[in-house]
Parts: sequence; C-alpha cells; structure tokens
Amino acid sequence: MTYSWSDIAKVFCLLIVFLLLTWYLISNVQKRGYRLNWLKWLLLNGWFFAVLIVGGEAVCKLLIKVRPSGSSVTTSTRETGGVKKLHLENDLLGYVMKPDTSVTSVLIWGNDTVWKARYATDAYGRRRVPLSADSSRTGTILMFGCSVTFGSGLNDDETLPYFLGLNMKDYQVYNYADMGYGTQQMLAILEKTDLHTQVSLSSEPPVLVYVFIDPHIERNIGSMYVYNKWGSNMPYYERSSDGIPVRKGSFRTGRKGRSYFYHILGKSNIARFLNINEIHKVNHDDYIFTADLIARARDLFKERYGSDRFYVMIAAASLRDPTFPDELKARNIRYFRYEDRLEGNRADYEFPHDGHPNRKWTEAIAGFLAADLKQELKHADSP
Repeated sequence: MTYSWSDIAKVFCLLIVFLLLTWYLISNVQKRGYRLNWLKWLLLNGWFFAVLIVGGEAVCKLLIKVRPSGSSVTTSTRETGGVKKLHLENDLLGYVMKPDTSVTSVLIWGNDTVWKARYATDAYGRRRVPLSADSSRTGTILMFGCSVTFGSGLNDDETLPYFLGLNMKDYQVYNYADMGYGTQQMLAILEKTDLHTQVSLSSEPPVLVYVFIDPHIERNIGSMYVYNKWGSNMPYYERSSDGIPVRKGSFRTGRKGRSYFYHILGKSNIARFLNINEIHKVNHDDYIFTADLIARARDLFKERYGSDRFYVMIAAASLRDPTFPDELKARNIRYFRYEDRLEGNRADYEFPHDGHPNRKWTEAIAGFLAADLKQELKHADSP
C-alpha cells in the first residue's frame, strides 16, 4: 500500500488550515499592540497549546489511517470457549484463569497456522499438568512465571512443568503461571493464598521454581505499554521505608496520577503515530526492585512452608542488565541458566513469527532443570 494523491492532499490541506489559523492569531495580536498581562499571556499560550495538540491529534489520526502498512504479523485466536473468555478479573492477581475450563488456541500468521493447542485448567484455575497420579510422587514442585512457564502454543503435555514432572518421577508439579504475569503475582499468591488448601504437601519440604524472563521487569513496574495493554489491575508494589516490597493495591488504584497519564497518552494519536509505547526506560534500579520482589517471595516461602528450596531459572540468552544475576547472588537466591547449552539455532526452539518457546525448548530445558534440581535436593537431604 502507498499514499494516494487524495490522501496526501487531505493531510496537506489540514496542515495549511492549522498553520494559517495560528499565523492569523499571532499577527492580530501583534498588529493591535496588545499589552498582555500575565493572565492574558497565560490564556493566549494555553489556547495556542490547545490548538497545537488538537491539530496534531487530527493530523496524526489521518496519517495513521493512510500510513503504508507494509508487512506485519497478523494474529488471530480462535478457541472453543475462547482464550479471551478463559480469564476472569481478580483483585489479588489482576486476572486469573477460570477453573475446570478447556479452550483451544489457534495462532495465525498470514495464511499459516503457527500453533494450535489446547489449554485446560484444574479446579483451582491452574494450567493442568497431566502426569500420572502415581503414589510415588510424594514431593511437590510449584512453578511460577508467565506464558513461557504456562506454555503458550503448547498442549498440556508439552509444557515445561509437564516435562519437568516426567524427569522427576518422585514429584508432583503444579503450574501457577499465566500469560502476561510478572514477579508480583508469585509474591501476591505467597502472601495471601494458603497453598496447603490447594496442594498436598508431604513432610518433605516443597520446591518452588520461578522462571524469569526480561519482560517481567516492565510488568513489575507497570510500564505504560503493560498498563494500557493488559496490566492495569495487576498487583502494584512499592518499597517500604525498610526496603521491603509492600502491596499498594493495583497499578490503577495505587498510583492514580501516573496511571491516568499513561491512559491518556495511550489514547493519543500523536503517541501512536510516533510509536511511543514507553516513556520510562528500564534501568538498573528496576532490576534491583525485581530482585527484591523475588527475595521477599523466597522469605515468605520459607516462613510459611518451612522450605528453602527456592530457585530462579533465567530463561534468557541475554539480559538488558547483565548484572541481574549478581543481584540475585547478593540476596542468596539460587538460580539456573541454560540458554547457552542449547544446540543449534535459537529459531529452532521457538514458534516462528511469535517467539514463544516450542516443545523442543521445553523438553530440553526441563532435562537441564531436572538434573540441577536433583543435585540440589540431593545435597539438601544429605546430613
């Protein structure tokens, strides 16, 4: 698609009208020799600013309409029950999956089907992990994270928690991850949910694995893009005076001024045309805050369930802040990384046109993770 002459003419005429109106106002003020007091000066400049914004919004709206689309990824989800109908709003986590629900996700790119997968939830709204109900599975592994751990594009028997369970036959694995979650959902669950009511915990201390990816940083701080797209009701945490993350409601209710500004800017045609999705650049302090969230979750897990078997798996070949692992070390948080152990090209381990990990990735990573967990647990059980 290219700009037509009529489209160019519309934009040109709109710009001319806007410029002529502004020039007319300025010239009349000068010709009449107005002596402007501060109130008149403020009103006049306010009017100019309003005209500038309104004109810019109108021009950018038209430019967006006629902008060449080029080649883009077209995605479409078509489900039995519908993925959009899979979730419910939830005050604790922002949103949760409906219990005992099954839907089919189909992702389309152009004329190609990227994936077709079935998602099923259990009685507590967790993604099902269809392992055999073997009496030998006396141990418990809880997995937290986002769509990577949830298993977007994968059937229930292709996810990372499922393959981990196949490799660790003495453990029952529970998938507490969901699409779009950050670190704060894990912390919120550990703060407010009694897992004894959802999981059969044996005398053996449970294991918790949190799978981290770089985009969790934006979700933890409620960036403009996350807030406007799906995360407005997600948990909002701030550091208290003693440095401990404390829940302050949701991003919508806990920081009304900034969130309202994000909302307004997200509706702006000027911002859309200039592709302004973020106004805050992720920095080192955001990674430190994420490490603090993880540390708080680790402390609560030990306090409430008597287990120090808490691990982070960094599912990223590279991080925008390469010092993040050092922040975890400084807080005595044990972590694993496996991306450099994958053979072949990175593209072989993800869905084309999407980037989510495929079955080849989950199966390989689960093997690495199981081997490390077995070694860790062996040391923990030794006298």
